[in-house]
Amino acid sequence: MKNKSSSVLRLDIATMKYPFFSVTGGEEKRQYQDEKRDVSLVISAPTDCGAPSVMDRDVLTYCQTRLRQLYGPKDLEVFDEFPAIEFSFRKFCATTGRQPGGTSMAYLERALIRLNKSLITTKNICVNKNELAQEPTPFIDFFEITKGEDRKRGRGNDVIIKVRPSRWVHKALIRDYLLVDPDFYNIKSPMARRLFEVGRAFVGDRPGNFVFDLDGLSLLLGLKSPRNKMLSMIKQHIPQLARLDLRLDLKRDGVVYSRIQSEPEELPPVPPELEEDYLNPMNPQEEAEQLLKELTLAKTSCNDQENIGYDEELARTVFGEP
Repeated sequence: MKNKSSSVLRLDIATMKYPFFSVTGGEEKRQYQDEKRDVSLVISAPTDCGAPSVMDRDVLTYCQTRLRQLYGPKDLEVFDEFPAIEFSFRKFCATTGRQPGGTSMAYLERALIRLNKSLITTKNICVNKNELAQEPTPFIDFFEITKGEDRKRGRGNDVIIKVRPSRWVHKALIRDYLLVDPDFYNIKSPMARRLFEVGRAFVGDRPGNFVFDLDGLSLLLGLKSPRNKMLSMIKQHIPQLARLDLRLDLKRDGVVYSRIQSEPEELPPVPPELEEDYLNPMNPQEEAEQLLKELTLAKTSCNDQENIGYDEELARTVFGEP
């Protein structure tokens, strides 16, 4: 049986709440601004690669999860230079639900380039009341891909990827993150992924609802679409969110997110010989009287009271007068 606790993903809340990753992908510059709270985000990318997409997030999520599996938060806090993560291409594909072939390799290389060349600039984006760095910084500081005969570690012809996430990403991960089911990787629609990230980040692990007006949700999704088109896109992806225990309801004045609570486990059936007792339980007074009768019978049927440890006064105190 799969150990779910050891396979859960770690996603930092900052990049889940705000549109760091694009639903469409490819833009040279993406901006988010909330004038009311004086919060802003700018992603700048070279023309030859464009900004990271929602699906590129898989690489970062994989690295963040590996970091938290290898190191505790105190370890990550004291590193002068944050450690690089090394992983095999085949293991990455197996975990993220991809086929280990040329298409997946091309995707991984493009994603790594975009994560390395795109720069994040933020203002007042805080995690646990600690503001993250405002200076332009990449998602990952560097990466290295080693193939076939260039490798000398005896792992066959697999490809090994070495990645060091940036200090910004480390701080976001250390301060505040959520545990997410690995089925997150099985959602292949960028729109469904982004809807899940936003809802899960704001709802968190608590019961209850979180309500967005449609304009506010559109900003967090990083989309600018007419209202009717936006509602249609959201409605189309609702069933996929349920796979990750997140409910989304469309209302006239907005969108309501809530967690789907697990169904309580069914109790085992009552054995036939005990069914009468379960269906017709005695009231407390009847039960007390029955117990006292049993104790009295035990007293009179035994020649030596002391051997059975019967205490009539104690019995009457506990069960009352018959």
